[in-house]
Amino acid sequence: MRNVAKNIILICLIGGFCIAENLPGELNRRLVEKSVKAIADQYEIPEEDITIEIIHPPKLTEVNLSDNDWVVKLKNRELRLGFQILWIVGSDMQGNRFEFPMSVQVGIDLPICVAKQTIARDETISLVNVEKKVVHLKKGRYESLAVPEKILGLTARQLIRSGAIIRSNMVQVAPPVRRGDHVAITMDRGALQIKLNGILQNDAWIGEQVRVLAAETGKVLNGTLIDPNRVMIK
Repeated sequence: MRNVAKNIILICLIGGFCIAENLPGELNRRLVEKSVKAIADQYEIPEEDITIEIIHPPKLTEVNLSDNDWVVKLKNRELRLGFQILWIVGSDMQGNRFEFPMSVQVGIDLPICVAKQTIARDETISLVNVEKKVVHLKKGRYESLAVPEKILGLTARQLIRSGAIIRSNMVQVAPPVRRGDHVAITMDRGALQIKLNGILQNDAWIGEQVRVLAAETGKVLNGTLIDPNRVMIK
């Protein structure tokens, strides 16, 4: 993991104007420290895992941050890695509220799951086909990444190529019934109830529409999965 010393800033030239002129070294350090703390607190990420690069510092004209109380705030509910806007919010000595935007580059050291081999759709996720790695990410949605400890035992919703970073939308909890499972087929015809043996033709959750092969007739019927063992045909 990275240490706090690596929570760095980037001082750059924009349009020929040296933005470092308005930001003393101590203020640069405080901006980075408060930005890291704001992200860590809001998204529950260890501070030592976060890096901040200041791209466009706040344009301070009438307010001296060194003389006033201020905080860094985020207005996004979800943390986006890479470029985003943070806000410097506070009040001056006269009690006047101020708010300045600051654009930054956010990176995070994050444990992720990587496919060790190509994983077929519906294949169970295990330590055989995935591995845990710690990488420094600078783009994408933080919330979309799969948590290694939580995906073992899930199934792939799609084909996952070898070496791909596994995201939460690529996996799912295995449905309670799977294609090929044997079920009872129930058909109500007025006062008459017909029961057949069937074989599911697709994976499904309780309450979903399914296709089921009637063993006695060889016909494929459409019905509703009432429970893991029964399909109702209307």
